[in-house]
Amino acid sequence: MRVSSTFIRHHPLRHDKATEKRQPGRDGQHRFCSETYEDLWRRQRAGHMKNLKIWQKMAAGIGLMLLLAAVISAVSLSVMKTVDEETTNIKMAFAPLQQLANSLDQQVTAIPGQMLAYQNGKAEAWDNVRRLLEQTDQSLTKLAAHLKANPVIPDTGKTAAGRTAFESLKKTLLETHAAQDELVTLRNHMNETGAKLLNETQDYVQRMNTVLNQFVADQDSAEAARALPLVQDGQRIMDAINYLRIRMLRSLAENNRDYSKDNLPVLFPALLTQVDELLPRIRHADLRELLNALRGHIEEYRDAQAKTLQIWERIDKLNMQRNQACDEGIRAAQGIAGAGDRLQTSAIGTTDDEVRDAITLIYAVSAAALIMGLLIGLALTRGITVPVGRALGFARAVAAGQLDQRLRLDRKDEIGQLAVALDSMVDALNEKIGEAEQKSREAEEQSRNAQAAMRQAEAAGKSAQAKTEAMLTAAAHEGEKVLVARNC
Repeated sequence: MRVSSTFIRHHPLRHDKATEKRQPGRDGQHRFCSETYEDLWRRQRAGHMKNLKIWQKMAAGIGLMLLLAAVISAVSLSVMKTVDEETTNIKMAFAPLQQLANSLDQQVTAIPGQMLAYQNGKAEAWDNVRRLLEQTDQSLTKLAAHLKANPVIPDTGKTAAGRTAFESLKKTLLETHAAQDELVTLRNHMNETGAKLLNETQDYVQRMNTVLNQFVADQDSAEAARALPLVQDGQRIMDAINYLRIRMLRSLAENNRDYSKDNLPVLFPALLTQVDELLPRIRHADLRELLNALRGHIEEYRDAQAKTLQIWERIDKLNMQRNQACDEGIRAAQGIAGAGDRLQTSAIGTTDDEVRDAITLIYAVSAAALIMGLLIGLALTRGITVPVGRALGFARAVAAGQLDQRLRLDRKDEIGQLAVALDSMVDALNEKIGEAEQKSREAEEQSRNAQAAMRQAEAAGKSAQAKTEAMLTAAAHEGEKVLVARNC
């Protein structure tokens, strides 16, 4: 048989786990102990459960269910908080970040096209460039303020890079605008100088033709022969000037310096050489003065073209810097937009994971709560119905007269108290029955004694009556004898 946990717990010789030993009991006899500490612990826990009141068991079951409900509520609140935080981050931080970055990208991307239109002669395009610069500056300021107001967004340095690229772009555009204005001024000056050169050359040719015609009219063939080459040289100078002018205008119109690349190194030196060769051959002072003025204007025209080409090269460098700054700004804007998109995607993924994990946990806890509720209900039901059934059978046995039975339920709850009360009732009933039987036996003894006394009294009465009747009979005989004697 298994020994009680109390015996195992208090006896000096304990039972080792996973071993079986014969242990001495309190009565001196040895019992075979086969319980492990886990078995004893489970029995003790079962004993503790039996000792609890029914309301305590029900309260424990309800408390456990409420605990599981609290766990589900806590998990739900935690998930709702996480979802609310991530939704707030998406709504207030990530989505506006992506919108600002996209606006910045569109603004920076539109600047080169408007600047190119301005360089191609559309003066109103510069107003669009300035408007885009102001919008870009505002977008960067809003972006920096948004990052500062939302520390949940990690600072990857893209905003600072975008601001640096914007400042470089803005500086480059302003320098390009100034150079472009200077280029326009020089172009207008070249057009005026070129027109002046053509007018002066035409004036020289017309005046030389007049001189030539005068020599022909005077039939001065020698002077006419000398003047004719001067007219022809003047015509070649006018053609050269017109050619230079056309090449430069075409270069400016088509934004292609290939048309004017030979002007400075080749054509202008040749033109000046022609003028220098022509000057010593001119005898008329006014024509020589006209050619000297023409030569000065040619040098002025040459210097203007040289400066124009220098500005043109500077504009090309500025355009390269502008394109580089635009590319850096676009990369920064796209990087910020990509970061916002990744953060938004991560927030959505985190929300989905939290909701999925929470749903799984809620299902698991709900299933556990259902199973535990069923188990607790079954345990409470069996804890009530089984002892109540035994009590009912005990009551029926007592009603049938089997007063030697006892419930002896090993529990201290209300049902255990009821069992003790029923056992006490049967014990009291047996005591009352014993007392009644004792009194009945005493009454029977007294009845038997009374009956014996009555029989003795009846016997004594009968004896006295017989004596009386004998005495009366004897007296009657004596009286008769007396009467006879008297009569005699």
